Amino acid sequence: MINKDIADRIDYQHIERIERTFIESDFRKREADILFKANFQDDKDDVKKEVIIYMLIEHQSSIDPIMPFRILYYMTQIWESQRREWESQKIPLKNWRFHPILPVIFYTGKESWNASLEMKNLIDLPTILDDFIP
Repeated sequence: MINKDIADRIDYQHIERIERTFIESDFRKREADILFKANFQDDKDDVKKEVIIYMLIEHQSSIDPIMPFRILYYMTQIWESQRREWESQKIPLKNWRFHPILPVIFYTGKESWNASLEMKNLIDLPTILDDFIP
């Protein structure tokens, strides 16, 4: 599912590939990832902000019901990479702002994807706690 409003705000003219992978070695036979940095037009202050586009390509014949967890895991690795970079550059904590990540999943299986992509559907919790799930 692609949100056209989000896609239209990405500056594709100046997109930059990040040469890094976050796939664990035991998953490399089934999937690949590509990471991009791009400017994104923000409505509220009419300023372009940097976003990360994380593309995950699934090469498997079955649907993975824990995909939301895997995506969250890859996203936290990307943010951890940013944190280490800021730390090594001695950037003050008050200036740290993690880049938003737009995950894109390309599933190549024959079966239609019918599993949820929301973490809250993988956690057994009372509905009142939904807001606490990433």
